Amino acid sequence: SVLKAIRIAASAYYQDFNAYPAEGHTSVIDQLCGKNPKNKRYLTLEAKDFVPSIQTAKDGWQHPIVCTSTTNKFTSYSYGENGQDDRGGNDDIGFSLYEH
Repeated sequence: SVLKAIRIAASAYYQDFNAYPAEGHTSVIDQLCGKNPKNKRYLTLEAKDFVPSIQTAKDGWQHPIVCTSTTNKFTSYSYGENGQDDRGGNDDIGFSLYEH
């Protein structure tokens, strides 16, 4: 799944940079896809799995996947079947990674 691929990519990114992708000018997904200081691709998305207008991935229901991060925490979730952002609750599907 796209969420699983994002989880693997975020973990690999952390191993290389000792931090998760920073939110800012370049989206978290763009950084995982190669727009990072090493120009290294951690994630490859097919066109059907990407929303270019907001630079993020899509879930199986074609809803945007939310990715947020700080230096030591990465959170990603899908809006789930209902298509509503429940901030990771209700039917939203996702994960968080923490590093200390």
